[in-house]
Amino acid sequence: VMAAVSVLCVCGCGGDDPITQDPALIGKWGTLQSGFLSTITFNADGTSEAFIANPEDQDSPDHQLGTWYTQGDDLALVSAAGKETKMRYSVSGNTLVTHDGTITWTRM
Repeated sequence: VMAAVSVLCVCGCGGDDPITQDPALIGKWGTLQSGFLSTITFNADGTSEAFIANPEDQDSPDHQLGTWYTQGDDLALVSAAGKETKMRYSVSGNTLVTHDGTITWTRM
């Protein structure tokens, strides 16, 4: 879980914006962090699946199932246990940027 938080960091709040699911996010995204591939899939039904690479244990990437939604410029991931993580995001074509612009994901 801590590895996921380092890749998908908490920040921001949505304010009065409505809760939606940005269709631009639907699909599978990947990012390289410290040379290790992490992926996240946003499904149209609001579910998500992430494989977060752990540089200390590549034989056992962190596999997370949950749900997702967007609110304004915020992306929220909710774990199966109910823990919510919000971060700023932006999408341009096949590029997703999260963590206030420090992590770039590419559509796979």
